[in-house]
Amino acid sequence: MKTMKILKYTILILCCFILTGNITFAADTEEIDLAMLGLESEETPEEYKFPVIEPEAMLYLGYRFVDVDGSEKSFEYEYLEDYPVFGGEWRNFKYPHFLHFDLDFKNEKDYTADFRYSYKSMARFRWFNNTSYHNLENIQLIDTDAGSPGIVINDPGRKYGVKTSFNHIDLVYHAPNFPMHSYIKAFFRSREGDQQQRSIYGSGYHFPNLQRLTQSREIDWKTQDITFGVNANLGTLEADLSHREVRFDVGGQSVLYDTFTAGGGRPPGTYPHNLISEFESSSDTIKLHTSFTGRLVASATYTQKDGDNRYSGASTDISHGSGSLSWFPKNNLAFFLKYAHREIDRTNPATASITNTAGITTIYTGVRPSISSKTDTVSLKGRYKPIPKLTVKAAYTFNQKERTNTTTDPTDNTKWHMVVPKTKKNSISVSADSRLIKDVEMRGEYTYLDVSNPSYNTEPSHSNKGTASLSWTPSARASLFASYTISKDKRTDLNYVDAPEPDKREVRTDNFLASGTFLVTDMVSFTPGYSYLRYKITQDIVGHNSNGTITLTDFGVPMEEKAHVYSASLNIMPKDTVNLLAEVHYTKSTSSFLTNSLNTLSAVPIETFSRQEIKDTAYRLVADYSCMKTGSCIVEFEYHDFDDVLDNIYDENLDGDGFIILLKLMKRWE
Repeated sequence: MKTMKILKYTILILCCFILTGNITFAADTEEIDLAMLGLESEETPEEYKFPVIEPEAMLYLGYRFVDVDGSEKSFEYEYLEDYPVFGGEWRNFKYPHFLHFDLDFKNEKDYTADFRYSYKSMARFRWFNNTSYHNLENIQLIDTDAGSPGIVINDPGRKYGVKTSFNHIDLVYHAPNFPMHSYIKAFFRSREGDQQQRSIYGSGYHFPNLQRLTQSREIDWKTQDITFGVNANLGTLEADLSHREVRFDVGGQSVLYDTFTAGGGRPPGTYPHNLISEFESSSDTIKLHTSFTGRLVASATYTQKDGDNRYSGASTDISHGSGSLSWFPKNNLAFFLKYAHREIDRTNPATASITNTAGITTIYTGVRPSISSKTDTVSLKGRYKPIPKLTVKAAYTFNQKERTNTTTDPTDNTKWHMVVPKTKKNSISVSADSRLIKDVEMRGEYTYLDVSNPSYNTEPSHSNKGTASLSWTPSARASLFASYTISKDKRTDLNYVDAPEPDKREVRTDNFLASGTFLVTDMVSFTPGYSYLRYKITQDIVGHNSNGTITLTDFGVPMEEKAHVYSASLNIMPKDTVNLLAEVHYTKSTSSFLTNSLNTLSAVPIETFSRQEIKDTAYRLVADYSCMKTGSCIVEFEYHDFDDVLDNIYDENLDGDGFIILLKLMKRWE
C-alpha cells in the first residue's frame, strides 16, 4: 500500500513537469517555425533592459538576557534562557536571477528564516521557517476529599515545554509563452519536547479503585502535507489538477504504561493507555472555471480523499463535489449560486483488543460501526450597489446532513444513541457598506440561523448575530476605528441520558474593539486601544456523584468569562538618528461557574475549580540609535507581570513576573 502510494506520487510529479516541459518545447518550436516561414513581424520591438540594482545586505549581532521569577506564564511563548542572537538580510537582483534571504535567530528554540529565489518569470522557489517555544504548566493535583479518588504525582516540580517548527515550501514553474504552470506546495510541522499527561488509572472504571495520575510525556510528532499539481489556461476554461498526501508520525512516547486493577472484563496488569495514533491520507482534486471576463462565470470542483488510522485500522473515504455560477447582469448588480455535496464513509473493525505487558490479550467484540454522513449545501448570494458609496449584500444558505448508524432506541447497542439522524440548517444574512458621510466608513451585518435537530448539546436551535463597525478619519493626523459584535444562541430540548427534564441552553457573546492613531507632531505618534470580551452560558446541567448512585439536575447554571484589554503605544523621533518606542498592554480577565444542588456531590464546591481573576501586564521599550554611518545600536526591554488575584489553590494559575533585555548591533551594506 505504502509502496504503491509512493510510486503513484513519483509518477504524478514527473508527469506534471514533463507536461510543462513539453509545452515549453512546443512553444519554442513554434517560434522557430514562424521564423523559418518568414512570418515574424518586420518591426523588432526594442528589448527591455533591466535596471542595475546593487546588492543589499544587513547583519546584526547581540545578546538576550532573561530573568523570570515564579510562573513562566508571564512569558508563555518565550524560551527563557540567556542566549546570543544574530540574523540578517541579503538581497541580490541581477537579471535573470533574484535572491532574497532573511534570518532572525533568538535562540535554539525560537527563530525564523525566509529564503526566496526566482529565475525570470519562469521559476519561483520559497522556503519559510517559523520555530517557537511554548512553556507548559505543571498542574498539581489536589486531594479534595479522603473519600474521593486518590492522587499519584510522578512529576513534582518538573518544567515542561514544547518547541514547534513550521516549514513551508513553494515551487512553481511556468511554461514560457504558454499559460500553464506546475507547482509543489509542502508543509512540515514538528513538535518536540515534553508535556504533562494527566490520567485516570487504578481500575480506570469504577470507584474506589481508580486514581488520578500525573506524569511526564516525551513527544516527537511530525506532520507532512504535500500538494503538487498543474494549472493551465485553455482559452475560455482554466483547469487545475492536484494531488495531496498527508502523514502524521508519532515519536517519543507514543503510548504510556501503568498498572490497572481488574475491571471492564480484563485481568489486572500493566496496560498501555493514552496512545496517540498515526494516520495518513491522500486526495485528488480537479478544479475548473470559465473566464472571468464575461458576465457569466461558472466553476466546478471535485475531490476524492481516503484516510487510514494506522493503529486501529479505521478508515475514511470522502468525496466532495461543488459547483458555482456567478452572474453579473449589470455593473452594479451580481448574483452567486453555489451547490456542494459531501459524502463521508467511515469504517472500523468490529473488534478491538488490548494487551498487557505480560502478553495477555483481551478482545472486545461488538464495536459499534462509525457514523457516516451525507451533506448537501445550497447558497444564494446577491450584491447590489444602488449608488457609488453604498453596497448592499444578502445571502441565504441551506444545509442538510444525514447520518448513518444512529438510533433513538437505548436498548440497541449496535448503533449510536443520542445522535440525531438528520440535521437541517437555514441561514439568512444581510449587510451594508457605506461611505455616505465624508471620511466615514460604516459597515453593518446581521445573520440569523435556524437549526432543526441540532447535532450536539452545544449546537443552538437558532441564533442571531449582529456586527457594526465604524472607521473615521477626521484629519490627516488622526484616524479612529470601532466595532461591536453581539451574538445570541438558544437551544431547547437538550439530550441527556437518564435525565429528560433539562432542556435549555442560552449563550451570549459581546465583543467590542476601539482604537485610534494620532500624529501629535511630525516626530510623535500615539496609538491607544481598548477591547472587551464577554462570553456567558446559561444551561441546565446534570451531574452524578463519584460512584454514579446519585443524579441531580441544576437548572439555569451560569458560566461567564469577561476580559478587558487596554493598550497604548508612543513613538518619538527626537532626532533623525534616534527612534524611541514605548508600549503597554494590560489585561484583566475573570471567570465564574455557579451551581446549586450539584455542590452536594462534592466535598469542595464545583465552582471553586473555575473561579478565576487574572491581571496580566506587559511593558516594552525600544531605543534605536543610528551609528557607524549605516549601522544601528538597538536596546529592547520587555517586562511582564502575571498576577493570580484570587490565589485559588484549585486552579493552575500561579503568580509570575520577569524581564527580557535584548542588545543588538546592526550594520547595513548597500
